[in-house]
Amino acid sequence: MKLTSAPRFGLRSLRVQLLLWIALPATIGLLALALVELIGHERAMHDLVVTRAQDQAQAVAALLDAQIVRLQEGLTDLAHGLDTENALPTSPHFTGGLALYDAQGQLVPPGAVWAADPAVVELLRRVRAGPVGGTPTALVFENGSALILLAVVGHAGQILVGAAPVDALVQASMARVAPLDSPGQLMILAGPDVIAQVGRMEDVAGQAVRGEAAVMTTGWHVVLVQPWAMMRAPLLRIGSTVGAVVLIAVAISGLAAFFGLRYVVQPLRRLNAAAVKAGWGDMASLQQPVKGVAEIEELRLALVRMTEQVRRYQQQLHSYIDAMTLGQEEERKRLARELHDETVQTLIALNQQIELAERELGHSPPLAAQRLQTLRPLVTDSVAGLRRQIQALRPLYLEDLGFVAALEMLVRQNTQQAGVIGDFEVAGEPPPGVSPALEITAFRIVQEALHNTVAHAQPSWVHVEVGFEQAGMSLRIEDDGVGFDVPTHPFLLAQQGHFGLLGMHERTQAHGGRLQVQSDVGKGTTVDVWLPYQAAL
Repeated sequence: MKLTSAPRFGLRSLRVQLLLWIALPATIGLLALALVELIGHERAMHDLVVTRAQDQAQAVAALLDAQIVRLQEGLTDLAHGLDTENALPTSPHFTGGLALYDAQGQLVPPGAVWAADPAVVELLRRVRAGPVGGTPTALVFENGSALILLAVVGHAGQILVGAAPVDALVQASMARVAPLDSPGQLMILAGPDVIAQVGRMEDVAGQAVRGEAAVMTTGWHVVLVQPWAMMRAPLLRIGSTVGAVVLIAVAISGLAAFFGLRYVVQPLRRLNAAAVKAGWGDMASLQQPVKGVAEIEELRLALVRMTEQVRRYQQQLHSYIDAMTLGQEEERKRLARELHDETVQTLIALNQQIELAERELGHSPPLAAQRLQTLRPLVTDSVAGLRRQIQALRPLYLEDLGFVAALEMLVRQNTQQAGVIGDFEVAGEPPPGVSPALEITAFRIVQEALHNTVAHAQPSWVHVEVGFEQAGMSLRIEDDGVGFDVPTHPFLLAQQGHFGLLGMHERTQAHGGRLQVQSDVGKGTTVDVWLPYQAAL
């Protein structure tokens, strides 16, 4: 049977369903809370921006006052330094030009281009009238440029008039308070007329804030207008759309609940019912699609694969039990045959020799003594044979010599009997309190590996290494034999007749360890085993 996986993404994906069905209602609540917070925060930000614009307007007005005062003081110094020849002085601060008028109000040439303007004549009249009347005035040209005009009376009744560009003064003040590239507009007003305008104003449909302050030296007003929409943070700008988003999210949440009931809850119920039937042996119930989201369908396919693996493992276990049973019967037959052919026959021969010795003891004692001497080799051979059989049944060396010595004796006996070179190596020191069950398991694994190597691999040398580490024991059995193709999965061991490896695998799994076999045809075999101490204690 070929199993195919359902698509991982899409509207029927469990991830999308969980996002829409579970996370979306929480998102709606968070959006509603965020909407309330955004409205309150936006109002606070609006008040803050209004305050900021007012402070900037006052700062610009104060800076303009300071600049005008400095210009007035500079012009006064120039007026006091006038000579009697009515020579026009020069100054780098009055880039708009200077004009000098004599005591009769006549212009002393050369004069600036604006010297004959009616606004200048009015300024001269006010200056002659008194100090209060000498308030600076503005001169606006048709091209939109403007000059601020200051007038001072000299020691001989002369009047010195200086002009400075209003735009330059305003830009210098703005540069120190609010950069010109900021989104806003600065206007200098003299009554109803606009004297100067700096900056650029966006079309914000009334969404703007403004600050206003008076320039004390001139009576003008500085008005700073800034668009509110451009001053807000991007998060605040979307506050007006959050309500619509909440409504859309509610609709999507309802739709997600419908899809969740249809493609998540009901398919899970069908899958649960199929799993219950499969637990009673009806495997065909899991073969039918449950028509749910992709992840539930993948879960069904995983259950199908799992049941197949369980069935294979059961078949493997049955094969292993059959092989173990057959092996036990063969071992019993071997022991019975060896006991009958060796031990029993030797005991019968000993009994016969003892009877003959008893008969000869009365009439020929020397002959009886000679016969008794021939019994010693028979007894020695019988004892050695019984010891071999007992060793095959139970490794007494573990109790008599200890684990490491028993392994070394096992390697020596197996390699000597097979006529191959044997090498045994120990790394580390065995920790105290190692479980006897773990030692028996390790001994049997090495015994089975040596048996497989000697019986099937046809090696010229065998290397066995045991390592004692902090967390567990490692075993390695290497040979240079013919090798074989290692099965890709443990359940194939029984199918391919590797019952020895299957037994080693089962022993390792029983102690929570792991077994790894590396082999290729013609390149030998390496068996690595890891057995933790705690799992065996």
